[in-house]
Amino acid sequence: MRLLKYIFCFLFFQIASVSFAQRSEPNLSIKAIDTTPLALILDSDQAYCSYLADRGRRNYFEGYPEYSRRAYDTLKLLIESCPNSITPSLGATWHAFGEIGTSVQDMSNDNNRWLELKDWLKKVLYLNTDTLYYCADANEMFYTFNYIVPGKGQDVNGIISLIDYLLTTNHCPELKKDLTDTRIYLRTRQIQKWQDTVKDSVSTPLDTTEL
Repeated sequence: MRLLKYIFCFLFFQIASVSFAQRSEPNLSIKAIDTTPLALILDSDQAYCSYLADRGRRNYFEGYPEYSRRAYDTLKLLIESCPNSITPSLGATWHAFGEIGTSVQDMSNDNNRWLELKDWLKKVLYLNTDTLYYCADANEMFYTFNYIVPGKGQDVNGIISLIDYLLTTNHCPELKKDLTDTRIYLRTRQIQKWQDTVKDSVSTPLDTTEL
């Protein structure tokens, strides 16, 4: 899980210039995927899932904005169509959540893309009842706070709200320690920043509500 990596990058680096996952050489099972007639590939549901995984990952590893958009769209379709599948190039399809998050980072500078991703992650959260799938989806939601809210700055309260939900529901028990430690760190840093910058604590009290 990349929870702490996402949050620390979110706090310490400029959002537009940070890449949260390192691309390595792909291991794709279908060659020349973009030129293979779709009719020759769609001979079974599993073949279709493998096709989407391979095509999405091929675009993902290109790393350019136009390819990142294609990867984003294709890997989202993979999750929607094959939430329970295992493919040769990706393994369990929930592994695609990480590549979807990196693709949305690279495909444009439009802040709305984060909100679009958040809405989509909520929509597909329960397509697979496996805990690993759920936690991979929920963990990727932290990625969707990688923007600056006009007039309010970074949405630290949004991150803490999500952490509180995961801790309360205990859907991801293996993340409990990381979530707890991160919540303490974020709130402490938020209070410290307010104390260092506030000029009138009465007129501008510390806001700990979700933005």
